[in-house]
Amino acid sequence: MSTVKSIFSSLGRFLEKARAIMLNLATAFVLIFFLIIIIGGLTSGPEVKDPSGGVLLINPEGVVVDQEVFTSNFPFDLTAGSPTDQIQTRDLIQIIRASVDDEDIPAVFY
Repeated sequence: MSTVKSIFSSLGRFLEKARAIMLNLATAFVLIFFLIIIIGGLTSGPEVKDPSGGVLLINPEGVVVDQEVFTSNFPFDLTAGSPTDQIQTRDLIQIIRASVDDEDIPAVFY
């Protein structure tokens, strides 16, 4: 009877130590995660603005269209090939009009 008792007491001590180690590791990982977040928040300062101003570069990647064209109603159409990026002219006009009111943008380059 004492051998069975010693086996179970050894198993209990082992499981208790394993639980304590796992709990300590999980706590350490959580603390390191929050420490990284806090350090990242403290080191990322405000965005530095160029005091001399800058030029707004409009370089659309894709096809400039008057109205966006949809080739298929099914969003996962595998036969249509790769879709091309379409930029509507009204979006470009909105960007240019918004840049007129911004004092930090002295010019627009297209």
